[in-house]
Amino acid sequence: MFLKKIFLLFFILNVFSVVYGQEKSPQKKLEALESRILILEDFLKSRLNHLQKNLKDQETIMARQQEENLRMQKELQSYKEKTQRMEEEILNLKAMFSSLTKTEQMPVSPTIEDKKVEDTEGKKSPVPSSYEDKEISLWAEKLQSPISSIRMNAILNLSKSEKQEADLLLVKALEDQDRYIKMLSLKALVKRKSRIAVYPLLSLLEKEKADMASLFLDALQSITKISEPFPLHASETERQTAVQRWKEKLQQAGF
Repeated sequence: MFLKKIFLLFFILNVFSVVYGQEKSPQKKLEALESRILILEDFLKSRLNHLQKNLKDQETIMARQQEENLRMQKELQSYKEKTQRMEEEILNLKAMFSSLTKTEQMPVSPTIEDKKVEDTEGKKSPVPSSYEDKEISLWAEKLQSPISSIRMNAILNLSKSEKQEADLLLVKALEDQDRYIKMLSLKALVKRKSRIAVYPLLSLLEKEKADMASLFLDALQSITKISEPFPLHASETERQTAVQRWKEKLQQAGF
């Protein structure tokens, strides 16, 4: 559009010079040419000023948008941190409740549902344990309970154990249906820097929803000290590709 206007201006000026320039002296022709150049120069200056103003306006808009994006990112990070703190507080409260013993408070009467569960469990035949340590076997049995408080108490005791078999049970608990048991197991594995948990965590990254997967990713990065990202909201194919990249990084790091 801009080039068309310049071409039209040249055309008009040329036509004007052809009609009136034939009868003029060389001096007049030179003056007419200078006049045409001045007109063209003024036109180009005007267009340049207009483009510079538009560019400045666009830069101002972009700067405001960048500031707004930065503000929104900070606000999102703040909400994320608050949510994590609240989840940790809830987790700690659940852990405290689960770790209360009968000597610390009066026993609470079991509900009808819990009684039914306990009666059903009492009728079951004991399952032979595959764990050598008797204490680990006990907590492994508790992890089979349908009552979440019993499973959580087992996780709390396993997190205190220094035996390697405890890590295996903590890893198994990452697939528990209770979100807080998963979080408690994850916290224990990160604290122990458990190398056994590395590949199970990577496998769970591919399956879990984004909210829990982000916790698994943080744990994996904390244990391995590898900062490789993972597309939490991506398609299944992209997640599989990311898992493969992680495996390569782990092998390079000696895992």
